[in-house]
Amino acid sequence: MYTGYLQAEPVPGGLLQVKTVKIAIAAASGAQQLVAAVSGKKIRVLMIHYITDTATTIALQDDAGTPVVLIGAGGYVANEGMVAAAPPGCFIGETTAGQDLDLNLGTASTVGGFVVYVEV
Repeated sequence: MYTGYLQAEPVPGGLLQVKTVKIAIAAASGAQQLVAAVSGKKIRVLMIHYITDTATTIALQDDAGTPVVLIGAGGYVANEGMVAAAPPGCFIGETTAGQDLDLNLGTASTVGGFVVYVEV
């Protein structure tokens, strides 16, 4: 896992720790946890990349009772995926405070990639 720091305002101290986690989902469907919840903090996604081995739909969301969708369900064919990267000072989306970051798969698929995020 790569860990770095990002200048951010207004954050006490001015720095957020940038974290990267690997996506390695093996033949699963439904909501799959990418990043575990941190009590009282939001997970803010800066970049995501994934590829699926099977035709499916994929959405990036949190795990609230009614999930907050960060990237809506997109349809993919086998061996297709996506890359989304926010420009400096921006982010793709964020979870509700205290919620996991999940990838929701429409059908059983093997998915690989990575997600770059900060906790705020």
